Amino acid sequence: MYDERTPLQTVVSVELARRGLCQRDLARSLEVPDTSLSDWLRSVHPAPDDLRERIERALGLPTGRLAKREAKMAEAVAAERDSSPDVQRGANAAADGK
Repeated sequence: MYDERTPLQTVVSVELARRGLCQRDLARSLEVPDTSLSDWLRSVHPAPDDLRERIERALGLPTGRLAKREAKMAEAVAAERDSSPDVQRGANAAADGK
């Protein structure tokens, strides 16, 4: 089953875990409230345009790293979703005209 989190949220979570940090640590270094960062990562509220760049700077990552990982994660989620039995049954039913 695919992860219900957004690709950006997943990528950031993995980076934080690699560094032994939590989302609260990242929010503090970005100087934003924990809830705002959480909402931005979950796409509940529009994130600032430069959010990825700010996170990359805060974590010491090369520019563009999050976007690349996020794209790979989105592809993996889409591929897993497309290969799930529920999606395949729906596609087969549509092909059969049901």
